[in-house]
Amino acid sequence: MPGQSKIASTTTAPAICSGSSVNYDLQINVNGVNGVPRGTYNADHKEFQPRFGIAYKLGPNTVIRAGFGRFTQASFITGGQNGFSRTTLLTATQDNYLTPYDTLDNPFRNGILPPTGSSLGPLTNLGQGVNWLNQDAGRAYSWEYSVHLQRQIRSWLFEVGYSHNKTYGIYQGRVQDYYPFPLWQQLRAPLFDTNGRPYDSQPWDVQIPNPFNQLVCPNGTKCITGSIGRTSTTNFGRLLFGDPLLGAVTQNDNPLGKNQYDALLTKVEHRFSKGFSVLSSFTWSKLFEDTAFYPDNTGTNPNLAVEHKLGGEDRPFVYSVASVWALPFGRGRKLGKSAPKLLDALVGGWELTGQYQIQSGIPVVFGTNSFFSGVDPALPGGGTLSEWFDTSQFFPFPSKNTDISAYPPWTGIQNLSGYSYQPTATDIKSGLRNGVYQDFNNFVRTYPTRFGNVRSSRVNEANIGVHKSFKPTERMTLQLRMDAFNAFNHPRFDVPDTNPGSATFGVAAASQVNQPRAIELAARLTF
Repeated sequence: MPGQSKIASTTTAPAICSGSSVNYDLQINVNGVNGVPRGTYNADHKEFQPRFGIAYKLGPNTVIRAGFGRFTQASFITGGQNGFSRTTLLTATQDNYLTPYDTLDNPFRNGILPPTGSSLGPLTNLGQGVNWLNQDAGRAYSWEYSVHLQRQIRSWLFEVGYSHNKTYGIYQGRVQDYYPFPLWQQLRAPLFDTNGRPYDSQPWDVQIPNPFNQLVCPNGTKCITGSIGRTSTTNFGRLLFGDPLLGAVTQNDNPLGKNQYDALLTKVEHRFSKGFSVLSSFTWSKLFEDTAFYPDNTGTNPNLAVEHKLGGEDRPFVYSVASVWALPFGRGRKLGKSAPKLLDALVGGWELTGQYQIQSGIPVVFGTNSFFSGVDPALPGGGTLSEWFDTSQFFPFPSKNTDISAYPPWTGIQNLSGYSYQPTATDIKSGLRNGVYQDFNNFVRTYPTRFGNVRSSRVNEANIGVHKSFKPTERMTLQLRMDAFNAFNHPRFDVPDTNPGSATFGVAAASQVNQPRAIELAARLTF
């Protein structure tokens, strides 16, 4: 794939900007340029996919089947876009908002920045961060095995089985030049003055002169396209990246994630005979995944633990049944085989169809950091729209103007360093009501983001069809159809609000997200 950029982190380039003492070691290579291979990935010759299956007849009507195999996912190669995708930022003002600069009738007064391709070499994307692809990513692959026991009794087939699937090598991104995690924790910890009042800013956020402001590169241009090249100050934490100018340097397509699915499967089938058939299945399963970090204030800091959690598509119970019944009335059927044509037109050719499915909802995601009691927040019976789960098990982190006197003891807030600070009248006037609001900027989460018993609305839908067939001639059939989808109008509601600081915390909006009852009339002519 020519024209895609990637980074070779094992090479060294000299400082590429003048006017500053800041140097960094990085070189950006582009596919197909200067001897770099055109391909996005290195050749992968290890994706073998063996399969094995066996069936054994235990008796006249009983069979056991088993199998296992390795299955490889497609690569979905996309390639990097460094230098080939460029953003032109809107400049709202140049005089501290006294007058507008870019406006709606002239939004890009200084022109639109064209993609630079490979022309800038190591000057590409300065100040915006870069990403590159793991050239040895391989492909996600699964080991799967299953065993099923089948038994036929007359026209009925009964089946029970177990299936296991474990997938490895799920792609993840990793920032390569993160600051040391202990240093981040230290610089985000609260500091207090001699009166016990927390400082308004922590060392990490202190604004310092920006060494990259208005830098000129060797070609004589201001080649820093990110905002870091246009501000007089920056926060101190920006300079602690391995490459402060670029910020986050991310390697994508790292084969580090995995998930596992286990299921008990049952099926009952009555094959079509005497005008009737039915297929019923039930699945009891569990899906776990190790594909993301716990939420934290540093995004995807590699020093933090990967969360072992329920998969986003985990649905423990799924039951479905589908049936077709051709009513036994009319010509050619059990009752009324020789009925007159007029009577057959009224009572013959009727067919009923039905399909019903009920399944567990997906796990609700608690993505906002907060105090958590450690008690399962599920409510007996699943809760109500106004309280989907036990909201008392969570408490929001206080902001600067929060009154913390009502916080329950289990939060531990009373043990924090600034809890005893009494805001002065001046503090209260400025919006400061507590001395602990800075204590949570280096919070590291360890409690789950998904709970097995707190789920969105389940699927509970039935589809019903009534069909009537006529035969105007021997070679022509006219079928009139009436189908009702979600016939009993069982609603599914959106996921509840999981932000403890929200006024609607724990509330699921009373709006239906699935299709309401719909009735469809149709005619089909076959000849």
